[in-house]
Amino acid sequence: APRLLVQDPLAQHDALPLELEAFEDYLGRTQLERFRVALIDGDPVDFCCWAWAVARRCAGLVVLLDEADQVAPPGQEPRVFRQLVAQGRHRGIELVASARRPSEVSRYLTANATELYCFRSQEPKDLAYLRAILGSDATDALPELPRFEYVAWTVERWERRALTQLAVPRRESEKELTATAEKP
Repeated sequence: APRLLVQDPLAQHDALPLELEAFEDYLGRTQLERFRVALIDGDPVDFCCWAWAVARRCAGLVVLLDEADQVAPPGQEPRVFRQLVAQGRHRGIELVASARRPSEVSRYLTANATELYCFRSQEPKDLAYLRAILGSDATDALPELPRFEYVAWTVERWERRALTQLAVPRRESEKELTATAEKP
């Protein structure tokens, strides 16, 4: 995406990681033609406010909410978060969210989602939650998925898919462990 804002509390994404003061300074002084910038600390409400403000200044903004369950737990969604989710499309915002536990994700996100990608899940509460959204057939596939396979869901259909490449390169220590394990 040519214009990407990331709420990235674990600094895991390919974006310039900034703390709140530097994040605000960057967005306040940059032309916003092309950027990939992440807020790695600070209040998620501040992040949502900045995303809303940036969308007024540039078109085609992608907003990634990593650990979305921490940004806006169900029933505790800040007003600006609800506005970003429900009305962001009118400002050209493409919203992407990720979370480990689907039952802890705000219904504002899932109710407005056009696509959902769900990896293996066995937790009964999560499966019951997903069954109401995905339907029984797609949800029944989730506990049996092998590593790196997932269910891709849209309103029209669902299908099983597999990742062909990991997005995050392995750390050096993992490479060394693999090399050691492969020696006879």
